[in-house]
Amino acid sequence: MDAYQNLRDTQRQSGVDLDDLSGVDGKDLRRVTRAVRVFLGGLMLPDSAAQLLRLDVVLDDKVVESFDDLDAALARAEELEGARVVDGLRLPDRVLLELVNWVIELYSGGQRPPTQSAGCPDTWFCCARPR
Repeated sequence: MDAYQNLRDTQRQSGVDLDDLSGVDGKDLRRVTRAVRVFLGGLMLPDSAAQLLRLDVVLDDKVVESFDDLDAALARAEELEGARVVDGLRLPDRVLLELVNWVIELYSGGQRPPTQSAGCPDTWFCCARPR
């Protein structure tokens, strides 16, 4: 539950509402997506987590270096003209969010986690969906 609360705190601090991405700053969105990956990676076996969390610095379609820390990867990409940071394991954001919802539902027995308010203001993390 602590990892889930950290994830929600990151989402709140960024002000990103993944149900409405209009006007969202790319840096904020990247940080929230990274927080989702860190949350999921914390529940995985080490080898699987390493694949999910790997960030590649790419220049001319070639991986220059790989990182597990977003800030370090961004700093390295800034050093190289034309370089960019990409996820080593590319997954659509909707897949990551579905995994978060599934994990929360699995661990909470289908009930809303105790860290969420009854109104569930952050709809992109609501896991108590009627079936």
